[in-house]
Amino acid sequence: MTRRRTIAALAGFVAGLMLLSLTGLAGGTYEHARATGKRCATCHTSVRPDAGNLNETGRFFLVNRRLPPAGEAMNTAPPPGQEDGAAIYRRTCSACHGPGGKGTPLAPALVGELVHGDSAGRLRDVVRKGVPGTTMAAFEGILSGDQIDLVVDHVLDIRKHPSRP
Repeated sequence: MTRRRTIAALAGFVAGLMLLSLTGLAGGTYEHARATGKRCATCHTSVRPDAGNLNETGRFFLVNRRLPPAGEAMNTAPPPGQEDGAAIYRRTCSACHGPGGKGTPLAPALVGELVHGDSAGRLRDVVRKGVPGTTMAAFEGILSGDQIDLVVDHVLDIRKHPSRP
């Protein structure tokens, strides 16, 4: 039973990546890598790409949606005060959870019942540490503590007002 779940989860993840690639929701991640002659090892510490094995370049790409030019500092955080929770959510969360938190084939909706808890503290833990065995990556070290707080506040707002876009 566990092997079947693992295979099903892996198949769902691969299908989701294909869907993201075809719809452009991935921000051109793999298309960009192919176009520039880069390989998975450019952004990942393994030949098997996963959000959990991003290297410094991969974290930069996740935040900035582009690879850094040669010699550019790998600062993954925008200057303080220049982003709100909605902007961070759009950039880092909406590809999987959908623009309004309604969910996609990659990740569940953020409205309604949440499996891993819906308190601000629990949501912060999930964003920081991720959820092993799912596509929910850990964003600690990718987003600052302040950015995580802003995105959690935005998710809580989505939950209070699910009809907003």
